[in-house]
Amino acid sequence: MKKKLSSLREVRNDTVWRTFERLGYSYKARRRKAAVAEKHKPARLAYCDWVEKQDQEDLDDWSYVDGTSIYLATHEGQHLDKQRASLGRSVWRLTDGSDSLEDKNVGGSSYAKSQGKPVKIWGLLADGHLEYWLLPEKSNKKGRKKSVNMTGALYKQMVKKHFPALKNKMFPNPREVAARHGIEACIVARACVPGSKCCDQIHFGVG
Repeated sequence: MKKKLSSLREVRNDTVWRTFERLGYSYKARRRKAAVAEKHKPARLAYCDWVEKQDQEDLDDWSYVDGTSIYLATHEGQHLDKQRASLGRSVWRLTDGSDSLEDKNVGGSSYAKSQGKPVKIWGLLADGHLEYWLLPEKSNKKGRKKSVNMTGALYKQMVKKHFPALKNKMFPNPREVAARHGIEACIVARACVPGSKCCDQIHFGVG
């Protein structure tokens, strides 16, 4: 703070701290989230504004599709490292640091999350039901298998193959269901407003 406001350099640190606490501020870690580029914000905000204007009854019929990558341990060392990482970054230990190298106080490697065999997984959440699919594997030039990347064609194929089998399970009463997915190019380019090419591709009738 004193780097930004030179006038505070003549004030004790604890005075500045107490003043901020009185104003309702505390010094906390920044949220670890991917930032939205400025050029994409107008489209994202337009989509959010449209969603806010929808009836809750219609929103209750939405389903949500998105994907992520997970890394499976390929040997005992990676498995142990991932277990350590899942314990969190903090632990109660001696203040003098004399027990810092004890096994119970050693955390996971900073690379633990992205070590191992990558597996891409996609899921569908609707009406309290969660279903997921593992994307198929493909061999690279070295003969190593890895999950394929999600593409528009593969996305359509996945929805066409799996959604009809799940829609009656998730929505027993016949009605239209709108599947909202997390493909950035679609959300950013079209803002998913009614009548756009984006939404035309992901609306499905039930019944």
